[in-house]
Amino acid sequence: MLDILDCRRFGKTLDCRSKTAKGQIFSTDLMFAASVFLILLAFVWYSWDDMQYDINRKLELSDMQNYALSISDALVMTSGSPHNWTLDAENAQSIGLVTLPRQISQDRLDALVALPYDAQREKLGSGRFDFWLAIKTANGAVLSSTGSTPAGNMQVGLERIVVQDGEERIVNIVLWEDYKSSFVSKGMYAGSGL
Repeated sequence: MLDILDCRRFGKTLDCRSKTAKGQIFSTDLMFAASVFLILLAFVWYSWDDMQYDINRKLELSDMQNYALSISDALVMTSGSPHNWTLDAENAQSIGLVTLPRQISQDRLDALVALPYDAQREKLGSGRFDFWLAIKTANGAVLSSTGSTPAGNMQVGLERIVVQDGEERIVNIVLWEDYKSSFVSKGMYAGSGL
């Protein structure tokens, strides 16, 4: 091996380092590059996982909105199936509260409220979601309600304007569930369909 003076004379000072020194510089560079790569990989992994979680929450919220709209339409736009379902509510195929579109029948409402909660969920078609249904006055006072009081951290509510006994009323349906993390704050509605 050339001594240091010979190396400088030929302008090859980098080549004059011992093999041990070259290995140490290479190891340090490799460890630094590997550390940067692993940090970037962890960041991408975390971001991807977080993005997937947000997408799943939005899909779940969309599902809830579709169910809520379907239930509110069935309640305020149909009389249920069969038409005289109030005579045997346990065997009804679907439940509707109106005799004419947007005109609620107290008899139909009473028959719905008399059903057990699980039967209500089945007949309304709320799927895996819990629900709360309220009939309110125009100024928001609750006249009648059924279902389970909203307690989940993800809720969707819809309000529909109807007529009951010649008075304007609001049918309020809230679907809710406990989700891994709050997407819609408790007590807030993600949508409204008047």
